Amino acid sequence: MYKLGSRSLNNLRDVDANLVKVVKRAIEISKQDFTVIEEKRSKEQCFINYGKGRTANECVKKGVDPKYARPNEKKVTWVSTPLVSKHVTRRAVVIYPYPINKKDNDPKIRCN
Repeated sequence: MYKLGSRSLNNLRDVDANLVKVVKRAIEISKQDFTVIEEKRSKEQCFINYGKGRTANECVKKGVDPKYARPNEKKVTWVSTPLVSKHVTRRAVVIYPYPINKKDNDPKIRCN
């Protein structure tokens, strides 16, 4: 049986209490160890994510400062409205299988 490490527990401290229960139960029954990488996102991080793959004009239309526009980066397709991420409301976490495979381009598992 696996258990959450101190980093994971620290990353869960500001998360919705029900989601914390789910993550704790998941580690108890999981056949794969995992670590909690990210929890609550700042507005700035939401704007950074929204700007990826979008032009300044697209950012402005959604109320995002054009300085966050990164049209040449891979678009973050799951973000259609910058501040509606469940991470903003503490109702989502990002977990990685552990140990983390550095060769994997996106090992994230989203829980929300």
